[in-house]
Amino acid sequence: MGTTTDVRRRRVVTANPNGNGALTLRGSRGRTYQVVSADDAVLGPLERLSRGDAVTVVLEPVRCRGDGWRIVGIEG
Repeated sequence: MGTTTDVRRRRVVTANPNGNGALTLRGSRGRTYQVVSADDAVLGPLERLSRGDAVTVVLEPVRCRGDGWRIVGIEG
């Protein structure tokens, strides 16, 4: 996958997060982001999210078999 810059955009939660920070986000142009992990500092705010919530997150790509992302920050 290589190193890329952080992705910082407003996303809509399409599936409730689990206890490990995994969830699915949808961008405004229809792209889906499979979040497979999150920094410990954002796990608390993630637990308060539910399906349909809009959130601005900072994502970074994760090396995995699929198109995985890690949440490293939440804004707002």
